[in-house]
Amino acid sequence: MVEIWEDSKKKYGAPRIHQQLLRQGYTISRPRVARLMQKMGIASKIRRKWVVTTDSKHDRPVAPNLLDRHFSPSHLGQVWVSDITYLPSE
Repeated sequence: MVEIWEDSKKKYGAPRIHQQLLRQGYTISRPRVARLMQKMGIASKIRRKWVVTTDSKHDRPVAPNLLDRHFSPSHLGQVWVSDITYLPSE
């Protein structure tokens, strides 16, 4: 199991290691593989999915910066803010 895990650059978890062991002719259950992996202290490296959310190279109009970093409005309700980190637009 450790050899399969290292050959996968430590990315394989119990399901994939289990499939590899079955292909090699071993008879073992996936839960047992998971338990043995935990006992040996090996786990898959979980890679975060990276989503590109910014497209600065476009020819569309850009909204003007009306606030211009003046964060002290004279009265309530004059300035509103929001987070639009990821909004699909197309």
